[in-house]
Amino acid sequence: MIADPPRINEIELQPVHSKGELVVDNWWQPEKTQAPQPLHRRFGLEIATLALPIALAAIYLLIIAAPRYVSESQFMVRNVASNDMGNMASLLTDSKVTRASDETYAVGEYLTSRDAVDALVRDDGLKAMLSRPQADFINRFPNVFTRDTREQLYRHFQNFADLRIDTDSGIARLRTIGFTPQDARALNKAMLRNAEAFVNRLNQHIFSDSLVVAAHDVEEQKAKFAEIEARLTAYRNTENVLDPNKEVADTLTRIGALMTRLSSAESHLAETTTLAPRAPQIAALNSTVEALRVQIAAERQRMAGKQNSLSAKFADFDRIMLDRTLASRQLESALAAYDKARQDLARQHFYLQTVVDPDAPDQAAQPRRLLYILVIAAISLAGYSVLRALLKNVREHLP
Repeated sequence: MIADPPRINEIELQPVHSKGELVVDNWWQPEKTQAPQPLHRRFGLEIATLALPIALAAIYLLIIAAPRYVSESQFMVRNVASNDMGNMASLLTDSKVTRASDETYAVGEYLTSRDAVDALVRDDGLKAMLSRPQADFINRFPNVFTRDTREQLYRHFQNFADLRIDTDSGIARLRTIGFTPQDARALNKAMLRNAEAFVNRLNQHIFSDSLVVAAHDVEEQKAKFAEIEARLTAYRNTENVLDPNKEVADTLTRIGALMTRLSSAESHLAETTTLAPRAPQIAALNSTVEALRVQIAAERQRMAGKQNSLSAKFADFDRIMLDRTLASRQLESALAAYDKARQDLARQHFYLQTVVDPDAPDQAAQPRRLLYILVIAAISLAGYSVLRALLKNVREHLP
């Protein structure tokens, strides 16, 4: 039997719309079910933050990434400190060998500089080492992310060399990376060779400057000594005397001889006058005594008492001779300093001492495939947790 249709009064009236139409609830029609969503929409967050990064990392690290070999060496810069003592003392004492920490840091800064990279490119084929066929597309130079420029090469090189200095021991550890064991070792040796050349240039620069300064000082002291010698020559020509000291000494000798003769003549005159007051030789003896007295007085006047006497010439002469003595000593000191600077230039003061020679590794040290995959998985899981919490918080606050 066919069921009777519902009566009008049994129809549930609904609010009337603006057009005045009566809305009837179709309660007899079955409710429609929603279609299932595709996987990429249901698990999009998990795929984007977990599955995709881990899969890409696994593909690169397990299939694409090229093995990289690490060669390690250790070195330090030593300083030979010489004793500033005399030649006899230097034979009895040894030069001290000390650690040159500042120079070690200077070498470290040079090895990681653009100049060092240019030297490796020019002399050691750095570009060929970084573009081996064994390299993968990310670590090769140039690659899809870098251009073949000097600046990009310098930045890319930083991933293939690592230098660390122990502040306590002063020993520097140099680690180089290559796509073959031979390249890793060759790059390490080349950097050590460049470091030694830098230390030699450091020696040359420091002590070349010292030699230039010492040579300039010698020339100044020579000019000063020559000027004093010219003053001394002009003084001798003006005063007509070579050395007032010698002139005084000669004058005193002559006065002494004259005094001896005068004393003898006076004794003879007194004896003759006493024995024979009327003797004819008394007049001659008187003349001799008087002549000796006049000569002695003249010698004394020549030595002192007049404006052009020897004593008046002492002040200028002594001042010139004092300046000459000081200039001579300064010239000797400058010549000694110049000779020492020349010896220092010929001797190695700073030198690079290799503590551990670079080796050719027989096993690749990089990449650490499983470790890197685990790290990426941990980072992806952390990112997924954060994004999921944020999305949940956003949905709860939506109307």
